Amino acid sequence: MILADPTISYLGTVGIWWIPKPRGPRTSLWVALIAWLVWFLLLVATMLWLHASSRSLWPFGRQISSLAEILFRYELIVIVYLTYTTFLSLPVWIRCGRQARRDASAIETAIQQERWERAALLVHRYCLLVSGVWRRVPARVATWDGLIRKKLSRHRRLYVYFRDRAPEVPPDAAAGFTPAIIPPPHPTLLSAAALLVIAMLIYLLIIDIVEHGYWQRIVLFNAVLLLLILIGYGSYFLSSVLGRGYYFRFAPGVMQLVRFTLRRQQPTIETFNLREAHVVLDLCSPWPAMTLINTPGYRRQTFRLSKGTKVTEALMRAVLSASPCPPLPEDGLVE
Repeated sequence: MILADPTISYLGTVGIWWIPKPRGPRTSLWVALIAWLVWFLLLVATMLWLHASSRSLWPFGRQISSLAEILFRYELIVIVYLTYTTFLSLPVWIRCGRQARRDASAIETAIQQERWERAALLVHRYCLLVSGVWRRVPARVATWDGLIRKKLSRHRRLYVYFRDRAPEVPPDAAAGFTPAIIPPPHPTLLSAAALLVIAMLIYLLIIDIVEHGYWQRIVLFNAVLLLLILIGYGSYFLSSVLGRGYYFRFAPGVMQLVRFTLRRQQPTIETFNLREAHVVLDLCSPWPAMTLINTPGYRRQTFRLSKGTKVTEALMRAVLSASPCPPLPEDGLVE
């Protein structure tokens, strides 16, 4: 994997940093190491507990009667998940590590040649790659940042992360436009079907427990976890169906987060000035995400966006437009 070089294009007072980004790992290497260590220590402790209780070390195929056997069964299930996650993340760790080493060498070369913009772009992507593997960046990033920051021109920035092909800048992006309303991601009918299956499993489990009185099945069957999923995601699905969620309203230089609740008819509106913050548009995840950096009162805020080019175009227009913001009435925002 050799990624294309990131680039910068300018539109008025805004610099668009186009940064190709690879697919990230399922988990970081640091988290995986800690998880494997904790799992191993718990497994050894549980096996010693079973040995001291003179119980079998194979808790499947028979009725379980002790807490140690329940824990041991769950630990054997956890190893399946850890193995699956580590197996999928291993090739990504290797690819990201190789690309990070290439970027580190290119950063040193760019600094020696005093190509400050290229160095800044590569440092930005280097941080993305390394933090994806280790969830932190090495100390030399601070040294690079101290050298580069003073050499860069001060301008508002729109960071665009993409994987295969960069999105196109909307035509006449600096001009004004009619405020656009973008709904959030909505749950699918497939997820609703899954909720019905979970509800049926819990119902059958409760009937079985009432008939036979074997209450340990609640723990063994993960009924508590299924119930939390049913209540949590079910309430989110119901709120989306009733339209009591939130949506975004984009206008030149402004983004509004309009929230509706079940108890109020009028929404609450939070306004963000996009001309006072750096904006990150991440198109590499299954659901696009927007992050505002250095907003008043917050260092970083992230919002999940719906799929499609409409939301990407609306966000880019709102950031790049140099026109004054039109009036944004609130009296019509009633569901």
